[in-house]
Amino acid sequence: MRRQAAVAASLATVLALSSCGSGDPVVPKSLCGTSIDPALSRPLLEPLNREVEQDGPVDRRAGETGHCIVWVGDDAAMEFWFAWGSGAPNLVELSGPDTTYRLTKVTPTDLGFEGVVGNEGAKAWTPCTTAGGDSFMLSVNFPRVDRMSAKLRPAIEKFMKAYMKNTVTTLGCGKPAVR
Repeated sequence: MRRQAAVAASLATVLALSSCGSGDPVVPKSLCGTSIDPALSRPLLEPLNREVEQDGPVDRRAGETGHCIVWVGDDAAMEFWFAWGSGAPNLVELSGPDTTYRLTKVTPTDLGFEGVVGNEGAKAWTPCTTAGGDSFMLSVNFPRVDRMSAKLRPAIEKFMKAYMKNTVTTLGCGKPAVR
């Protein structure tokens, strides 16, 4: 009887200790080199059933176009494309069906910068003179988001407004042309 009680107590202790560390994985406070409120990232990273990891960040000082991916387990959850160039891009055209980072049901949106939002991502642009040129464009896609659903568009818009603003402050291109 004592032995059964000791085994039961040991098992209960092991179960209690193993559940202490469980819970949602931590949402990073910085994604691909830009600080961002985890509350803005969380809805776009869900389901958070595994650890959140990221490639990158892109070398902003060099002004070289590059990408960074945020992973939840083995799944790409966020794909960032940092691009420097010359002149203002046509964001709607760059979001078309034959582009790398296409967007579904794209609409021009005031993101504090010239921008567009689709069901599964967003793009924003601003004048920004750096080693890479006189303009900067950021594209963010969320591959796990349903392209046919507009459910996360408000979350995408809030995220992109904050992320673009915070990214531009890291570029060293002077005061951003915020609208």
